[in-house]
Formats: sequence, structure tokens, C-alpha cells
Amino acid sequence: MGARPEPDIKKGYLTPADSTYAVLFRESKFREFLRALERRTEVTHVWLVTDSEEAFAEMCAALPVRLSVSMLYRDYLRNFRINTEKNL
Repeated sequence: MGARPEPDIKKGYLTPADSTYAVLFRESKFREFLRALERRTEVTHVWLVTDSEEAFAEMCAALPVRLSVSMLYRDYLRNFRINTEKNL
């Protein structure tokens, strides 16, 4: 276990060093994300943050088949953040 990586919001995705996962936060950054994944062959799991089933399917089709890809709903994450902040 280590420190939780902080995503660069402007970058739009997270590919932590020495990690086997990556997260895309902004669909508009998908091409850059895909290029980053091409350089990171150790990545095995990818999460795509989107509320669109169609966008998720399109992005999945463009990703290498070696990856395990999951969808994180933006609305779910927003709701989680709001509820977490209320409990602090």
C-alpha cells in the first residue's frame, strides 16, 4: 500500500507509476489516454468515467483486448463525493 495518487484534473486521466491500473476521467482526453496506455504495457485494468453507455462501448472497442475495462458512472462518483463530504 502506498499513498493515494492525486489525478491531474487538466490531464483528464490517471496512470500511476508502478501500477497496473489507469482511469480516464474526461472522455475528451481519450486519445491521449490511449497513447499513454500504449507506453504502459504493465497496465491490466482500466476504468472509464462516463454516464454514456454508447461512449463507453466506443472507447472499449478502441482499447487493446488485453485490458480488463470497467465503467464508472460520473453521476455515481458525484453522488459519492457529495455524501462523503456531508459525513466529514
